[in-house]
Amino acid sequence: MCKSPLHKIPWAHVATLLEKLDDGAQRLWYAEKSREHGWPRSVLMMQIETVAHARAGSAVTDFADRLPPPAARSRARRPSRIPISLSAHQG
Repeated sequence: MCKSPLHKIPWAHVATLLEKLDDGAQRLWYAEKSREHGWPRSVLMMQIETVAHARAGSAVTDFADRLPPPAARSRARRPSRIPISLSAHQG
């Protein structure tokens, strides 16, 4: 079996990739993103025209500066162990 994302997208998408792109790596990138995000052909063409592959992963963020370290994030996800008493609400 072939693992290529080209086998997992519609033929019209493959034809668009062959028509619009010469670089094989770019074709595979767009095919994978198209499959991953469920892009219709019109969105695929817009992404190619706006050179989405060059923008991917280049967003400037401050997540690393703002988020607590990974160990603190895992502690924050743990459920609290505060006992809840329903007897105070019975009347």
